[in-house]
Amino acid sequence: MATKFSYDNCMDKIVYLTFDDGPDKNTPYILDLLKKYNINATFFNLGIQEEKNPELVKRIVSEGHSLGNHTWSHDPAIYTNVSTFIQEVKKTFDFQKKLIDMEPDKIFRFPFGSNKATKESIKIIQDHGYNYIDWNVYLQDGSRNPSAQKAFELAINGVETCKDTPVILTHCEREDKTGPLEALEPIIVELKNRGYSFKRIKQTDKLIRLN
Repeated sequence: MATKFSYDNCMDKIVYLTFDDGPDKNTPYILDLLKKYNINATFFNLGIQEEKNPELVKRIVSEGHSLGNHTWSHDPAIYTNVSTFIQEVKKTFDFQKKLIDMEPDKIFRFPFGSNKATKESIKIIQDHGYNYIDWNVYLQDGSRNPSAQKAFELAINGVETCKDTPVILTHCEREDKTGPLEALEPIIVELKNRGYSFKRIKQTDKLIRLN
């Protein structure tokens, strides 16, 4: 997995905390926790989830976090047709724009990562002005079921051994995978104690790409 971007701030102790697939019932807890510790994060939301939870989209933005695009449905079939793919991206962008009454930053995360996307979908995302971001620290709450202790270790060890600026991937709702959610506060506290600051992703940031 190659990193296509180099980092401008690789010597700084900076970490980017990102949440995929929301917003949902766990998002208020996450937002409360971020507020408690006065840190910013990035939410790569699904349009279908935003439609169910529009007030949470507004809260994400009003509390200073970055609002990212993760397509409308996360359906892997969207990669079979580039027109369908970009329509999902545009639908989510337009919905976000209407909700927050302004254009959101064009930051994007491919469902399953850019290394699973087609060359055509990567090209069209860039042609539409998006900066796509992957991750290099993963709490394994996608296909696996890590305990809180395991998720904590993955986060801390991943950040400390990361060769580039760390971008942590976790998810909002995983009803049968609560370990990473339980570990979130200890992760934040430990990284802050180790001198890390948390930043939100902006459209101009040069961060990890897997493809």
